[in-house]
Amino acid sequence: AMGKPGFDVVVVMGVGLSPTGGPSRAMRRRMGLGIEMFKKSGAQALLVTGGPAGGAVTEADIMRDLALDAGLDPSRIVLEPTARSTYENAHRSARIIRDRGWSRALVVTDRVHVPRALLSFRNAGIRVRGAGVSSGWRDGPFRTKLHYVFYEIAGIIWYAAMMAGGHWTDG
Repeated sequence: AMGKPGFDVVVVMGVGLSPTGGPSRAMRRRMGLGIEMFKKSGAQALLVTGGPAGGAVTEADIMRDLALDAGLDPSRIVLEPTARSTYENAHRSARIIRDRGWSRALVVTDRVHVPRALLSFRNAGIRVRGAGVSSGWRDGPFRTKLHYVFYEIAGIIWYAAMMAGGHWTDG
């Protein structure tokens, strides 16, 4: 099946803004990869997910602006502007993906965050693969890379425990 796109949609996970309210380095990195994968994959849409970032602005709004700056067709950019966590990113994006009749997604986030993102999307019933950008840890509140990795491992363990316990349903 040459030429058949591998994904219906590329999803970029939101991340905080810079102190001045513009896109952070981490957001620019994620969007750079997301836009590149969107163009390469032939996906129908680029879905940006990220909630309120101060005032009336959402992470998704700023991410859309980056996509428009890169020349993407506005009609192919889809916003999910409410999510405040990885879990919400995945489940709220999953609803949009299903509503549009899509099934295969590529999720773009920081490399160390990919496993948790994939767990969340699969828990929401979406067939998904991940692509990660490197070295987001310097932009966060973590003193060392090791601290960041431990934080993600703890997050994965918590997500796995929540799913194993049946605490999550796809509402």
